[in-house]
Amino acid sequence: MRYYSLLVCLLVSLLALPNITIAGASSPTTAPNVSATHTTSTVNSTQTHPDWQYQQLFAMQNQLARLDEKLKQQTALGNDVKALETTQQTLKVQLANLQTKLEAQERVQTNQLNGFDGRIGDLKDMMNWWFSALTIFLALGGYIVYRKSKKEAGDVAGKQMETFIAENADQILEKAKSSLESKVDELNLVVNGLQKYLSEAREIIEDKKKEVEAAADNVLKAIAAKQEIDPDDLRVLENSTKRIDKEHATAREYLSLANVSYGKKDYQTALKWLDLAIGALRENELQTLLNAQLLWSKAMAYMKLMDEVAELNSYDMLIAQFKTSQNEAIQIYVANAIFNQGFRNSKQGNIKSALNTYAELIKQFKRSPNAAIQQQVAKAMVNQGVAYGLLGKPDAELNSYSILVEQFKDSSNEEIQIAVAKAMYNQSVVHGRQKDFSAALNTHTELLVRFKGVSNVEIEACVNNTLVYMAELALLFETPEQVLVRIAEVENMSEDSQVFAVMQFIRFLLGDNTIDDVLTAIAAIPKEMELTWQFDEIKDYLAANFTGEKQQQIQAVVAFFEQHKDIETLRNALGIQR
Repeated sequence: MRYYSLLVCLLVSLLALPNITIAGASSPTTAPNVSATHTTSTVNSTQTHPDWQYQQLFAMQNQLARLDEKLKQQTALGNDVKALETTQQTLKVQLANLQTKLEAQERVQTNQLNGFDGRIGDLKDMMNWWFSALTIFLALGGYIVYRKSKKEAGDVAGKQMETFIAENADQILEKAKSSLESKVDELNLVVNGLQKYLSEAREIIEDKKKEVEAAADNVLKAIAAKQEIDPDDLRVLENSTKRIDKEHATAREYLSLANVSYGKKDYQTALKWLDLAIGALRENELQTLLNAQLLWSKAMAYMKLMDEVAELNSYDMLIAQFKTSQNEAIQIYVANAIFNQGFRNSKQGNIKSALNTYAELIKQFKRSPNAAIQQQVAKAMVNQGVAYGLLGKPDAELNSYSILVEQFKDSSNEEIQIAVAKAMYNQSVVHGRQKDFSAALNTHTELLVRFKGVSNVEIEACVNNTLVYMAELALLFETPEQVLVRIAEVENMSEDSQVFAVMQFIRFLLGDNTIDDVLTAIAAIPKEMELTWQFDEIKDYLAANFTGEKQQQIQAVVAFFEQHKDIETLRNALGIQR
């Protein structure tokens, strides 16, 4: 309250200021004494009042006007007007004096008013200063009062709040808890939504990444298996390479570019990317799967370009660098490289080099538990046996097949089972060449028991071939009736046009049909089909049991299969017209 008392004292002090008197503000204006122009009297104080003077002025002007009118009338009548002119002149003098007084009075009043205005301005400035001071003081006082009042109000409010909280603590806590739980639930919903979004985004990215990785893996597998690349895999892989900086790519990115080019059959470009990839390998990548894939892909590209020397060199580099690697994925590439080396050497006529290569593969990986490596081992054993046969070593050939069948007969791997079926078929053929019909028949029977009804194209071919082969071989060991039974079995099982033609030829040998039937069956063989059938096992039989025209016809048919002559040449040799 002392602040309010202070303000009151200030206001009282202002009100007690002395009165300011302004000259001329509260008393009438007194005109100065002015000498009258009339010679007969002096103007007293009443007569000097402005209102009276103005009345006198108007009265004189009226008298002067009437006098002028009379003067005109008398002049018109011809009367004496001197007295009137004298009076007129006197009035004009008085009128002039009166106007002079009025002008003097107006100047005095104007000066007084100007003085009054100046004093009013001084008073206004003084009042403005005091009011400014008062305003500042009041503002300062108000601020002090506000701060004090705020503190006092805060103290009171704080005490009241403490009392309120103490009395309503449970309710407040319950409401706060409920509100907090509601907010937490809202936040949880937001967080859950965000987590779901992030999870979905992560899944999409992960799925896309897996899709690209799967496509790249499928492309590499297709290249390794010498198969056509799936267009969808190629599309996915190609899309993933569109943003690659081809000037500053990583080795893996260059590999992807190479695989895309390979899939498009642009093998030269693929080799360019592969060379860049190998050059981009870091020191710690030289002994990794990536480098093995690069060397393997180079070999495949050279194979497509039929550059056998460069292909073999790529295999040599891969084997030399990774032969002792314990990485199973790398071992698969090493096994494939060794197998392909042996295959390429065999194709080039380097049978001994091929045998050495196959022996190396079998020795190094014979006990490997990896299915892909075991496939290469089984295929190497088959090719090893074939190589021994080309060198005229049937016992070594049969031994290779026997080891393969014994090691892998119980395998469920389809690729390995194909190798087993081929080995068993080859066994029966070798036994047939050795004129061991019993051994050939036993192998044939075992092959049928194991694989008859299997829905694999290559295994089905082995089954059909052994049936055909045994029907042919039976000419040497069985009666014609037994042979015809075997022929009928083959014809019921196989839809192969080449096999059917061979069966028709054997029927011709037994006298069961004509040469026209044989020619018709041969003509039904598609021109693009490769003729693979040989008649080595029965050539002696053919030479010893037929003569004359039939012998000529038999030799023409054998020449057609072995020398791959066209149907018109055969027709002419048989002397059959269209």
